[in-house]
Formats: sequence, C-alpha cells, structure tokens
Amino acid sequence: MASKPKNLNSFVEEEAQWYACECPSCQAGARYESLVPRWLAGGFFLPFLWIGNILIYVYTQWHLDYEPTHAEIPPEELPTVYEVETKIDKTHLEISNDVAAEIDRVNETTVTFADPASPPHGLQYHRKLFLKQAASQILDSHEAKRAYYRKWTMWTVLAVVAYSVTILLLVMAYDTGYTN
Repeated sequence: MASKPKNLNSFVEEEAQWYACECPSCQAGARYESLVPRWLAGGFFLPFLWIGNILIYVYTQWHLDYEPTHAEIPPEELPTVYEVETKIDKTHLEISNDVAAEIDRVNETTVTFADPASPPHGLQYHRKLFLKQAASQILDSHEAKRAYYRKWTMWTVLAVVAYSVTILLLVMAYDTGYTN
C-alpha cells in the first residue's frame, strides 16, 4: 500500500493593511482624542475643562453621525490568485508519514489537509474572507473609539462629582466652624 505524504498547516502572520472606521464621529474623535485625558487632569485646576470634556463627548458621540462607514475598497486591494497561492505555499508544509505518526502520538490528533497545489476554496472565497476581515476591523476600530470616549467621560463625570462633594464638604465644614 503506497502512502501519500501528509500536509501540515503552519501559522504565518500576515502583514495586512488595517482598516479603520471613517464615520464623522470617529474622524472628529481622532482630532480631540489627545485632549480628553489632558483636560481631565487639567480640570482639577480649571474645572471648566471638565465641561469641555463632556461637551466633546456629546458632540463626537451623539451629535455627529456615528454609523460605522468606510470608503469602498478598491479592487486592487483585494487578494489576487498569486497572493492566495503564496499564502497557501507559506502555510502548508508537506511532512512524511513518520513525522505525522510522531505528531499523532504526542498531540493525539492531526488534521490532514488536501494537497496545497489545489486550493480548497476559490478566489471569491478568499476575497470574501478579506472583506469580512476588513469589516471586522472597521467595526472594532469604531467600537474602540466609542469605548475610549465612554471611559474618559465616565472618569470626567466621576471627577466632577468628587470635586463637587469635596467643595460641598469644605463649605459645610467652614460654615459649622464659625457657628460654634
């Protein structure tokens, strides 16, 4: 019985382009992103900066359109047949049956892939995966920007409350000190 060599799939990290959300909210948020933590810290000396932080949050996250969007991805950026085949060549390694048996013995199971010369899916499948990954990156970047502003606005509101309570307690302590 002639045995065919098995193919192993290895992990190769790709250098992919990062796609970010281009909605008006995220674009405006990028302009003000560095101000928010500075204004939170500066608010302890000039409390009106906290009001500015809250206004930035309301403007960038509620006033502007915040539906995730991105410009159309040009066809040149979609994977080509050559890129798909290159990726398959990098990730599929042919191993002998002895090595496969040793791997099975140590790891319990080995997944055997078909011959890398014939890709399991066509070009359209790989393009769909690419677009799915790009859409996922766009949504992740959008949610990360919104989470960033939520976090800093929460800290700003907490600082306003703490500052107000501290001033209220100081005023109460000052008033009670003179009535005795």
